[in-house]
Amino acid sequence: MKQVGKFLLDTNTINYIVRAASGDDPAFQYVERHFRLHRDQCAIAATTKQELVAWMEGERISPSERAELIRILAHFEERMIPMGDAVSDRAGKLSAVLKRRFNKNLKTADTQIAATALVHRCILISHDQDFDSVPGLVRLDWYLMAISEKKLLRVLKLRVGYVGIAAFFTYSALALMTTSTIQQMLLALGVLVEMFTLTGYGLIQWKLAREDRS
Repeated sequence: MKQVGKFLLDTNTINYIVRAASGDDPAFQYVERHFRLHRDQCAIAATTKQELVAWMEGERISPSERAELIRILAHFEERMIPMGDAVSDRAGKLSAVLKRRFNKNLKTADTQIAATALVHRCILISHDQDFDSVPGLVRLDWYLMAISEKKLLRVLKLRVGYVGIAAFFTYSALALMTTSTIQQMLLALGVLVEMFTLTGYGLIQWKLAREDRS
């Protein structure tokens, strides 16, 4: 089966992209940016379109979100993967395998989306961990990646701050205990270390601030 797209976006991923404009969650903007970067490599399953239309028609949705959802659905008009016989067969077999081997029941829609990804060899972009029980399915979580990246940056910021403080006191103490020539060398080295530390700290702070604003 020819690959129609590298990524198959699950319904919840499209939901996050639509809600990115509201600014409720910075992670939504992260997901939306990933979509913009890879939009030509993304596809959706026909089942996802069905769920999105049901969401648009059946739930309260703001005019801006409705307009964004309509725009996204139009974008995927040529990138929507129909069920077809191969996907239907794979979905049926997948339901049986999950029940028999793992005593696991996926929702019908999720089974169809998983089967679409498997048949068309796509990476499924989803926040739903239930898909992890599907044998052979590769799932990537852009939403979780956003949260993990911010946590990592905050940890790095803290570590860099500690390194800067430790370097300052270490080189100051060594300078006081050595001769004038060595003092000058140590102080010069200390200044360089401090400059690199402050630069790294500043870059991380800028990145975090940018993520919070976006």
